[in-house]
Amino acid sequence: MRYCESCGTGHECEAETAGRPDPSVEIARINADRDVAVAKLQARQAREELETVEAVAEVEAVAEVESAAVEAEVIGAAIEAGAVPEPEPVVIDAPGPSEPEPPADAPPDAEGSPAPAPKHKAAGLGMW
Repeated sequence: MRYCESCGTGHECEAETAGRPDPSVEIARINADRDVAVAKLQARQAREELETVEAVAEVEAVAEVESAAVEAEVIGAAIEAGAVPEPEPVVIDAPGPSEPEPPADAPPDAEGSPAPAPKHKAAGLGMW
């Protein structure tokens, strides 16, 4: 509350409040101004980032072109000089076929001994 300049009491005169806008309108205007300023800053930042990305891409493209041109000159000079030998065929030694491994439960082979005879089932009725 403000004091009236004409009477000195604690109230708001209509003469003073008539020229002032409503406080909520003033707050809304301040918030709108703030939002506009933030949007401008963000737009400028995005524009600068895009310009930087564009500049980097341009420099990289120029570097790739120059590198390819130098590489082509070196290869051309080597071909003209006959310094590029024919590539020799590459021979890879592959391992030969291996024997299958015996099962883990198979008995070891004894050299020079005859193979054991197969076991026959006893003839019976098939009960216990």
